Formats: sequence, structure tokens, C-alpha cells
Amino acid sequence: MELDPYLSSEFCVACGLGDLDKVKDMARQQPALVSTCDYDARSPLHVAVAEQHAAVVEFLLRSHADVNVLDRWYASPLQDAIRVHNDHLIQLLKSHGAKPPNKYAALAPSRRLCHSLTLARSRRDIAFELLCKAAARGDVPLIRRCAENGADIAAADYDQRTVLVPEPYQTKPTSLARSLASRAPTHIPLLV
Repeated sequence: MELDPYLSSEFCVACGLGDLDKVKDMARQQPALVSTCDYDARSPLHVAVAEQHAAVVEFLLRSHADVNVLDRWYASPLQDAIRVHNDHLIQLLKSHGAKPPNKYAALAPSRRLCHSLTLARSRRDIAFELLCKAAARGDVPLIRRCAENGADIAAADYDQRTVLVPEPYQTKPTSLARSLASRAPTHIPLLV
């Protein structure tokens, strides 16, 4: 049975607002809603995690929402929890089987793309993009959180730049590079 797109959107909105009573009521009437997606191919779990509604996240996980589902940007609910700096949600998702991003994750059979999207970019590229944005902002806590959850801080872009050296011609040590240098493999040249 095909779900009404309006119901899918309404369910995602309720998850985003943290309206647990409405989420429970709608899921009781249409259990398939926990596996649906909105117009951006974001699952209800993505939305609840992004808005940090722990009670809704817990309900969706108990209702067997796919913890490793990918949205149209190929991001998982775990990546959203990392992005919003919510350690409680990170641990909750991991306890339900969430897999951290890595270079092989795109090939894993447990990864389901919402609305049967095709995987054009690897999850490693997406994790690296998040790391680069965090490095450009000097967001050391986010970089640490990404590294603790499986992101490769030594990954390099096409110019062989890493998050340790976000600017290609950087010659002075930065607090970011110093704080992360202890995590870098010894073969990564640091321009500090």
C-alpha cells in the first residue's frame, strides 16, 4: 500500500516539532510512517535527531525505524546527531546499530537510501565535507566528535589538504592543527 505523501510530511513535521503524542497516534494508525520520508528524502528519524527530540527518537527506534537510512544528501541520523553536538543521541543511535561513516559504508548492504536514491557520492566524501566545514570554522569540538565516531581526520582532498591544514599555504601553527596533531597518522605532513 502506497502512503499518502501528505501523511508522510505531516508525520515528519510532528517528529520535528517533538509532538510525541501525535507521532505515537499517527504511527499506531499507519505503522509504515516510521519508515517514510519527507520531500527532502529525510526520514522521521533524521528530522527528530536534527531537532534533538530524544523522546521522539527513542519512540522511532523502538518502532523499528531504520537507524542507517540515508537522506538525499547521503547523510544518516548519526551524522545529524554529530552535527548538532548531541552526545546522548549519538550514543542512543549507536546502541541501536547506527554505523559511523567510513570509506566502505557506501557499499554496506545495511545502508538504505530513502526513496531509492542512487549513491552518487560516497559517505566518506560527505564525512570529509563535514570535517572541512568544521575546520574552516575552527570548530574543534565538532572535529573531535566526528573523529570519535569514525570519521578519518587524515583524509585528504584532491589537493592533498587535510582538516589538519585547511589552507594549502598555511605556515603558522593553529590551535586546530595543534589540538588534532596527536590524532594524525605520522605519515601526514603538517604545514605547521
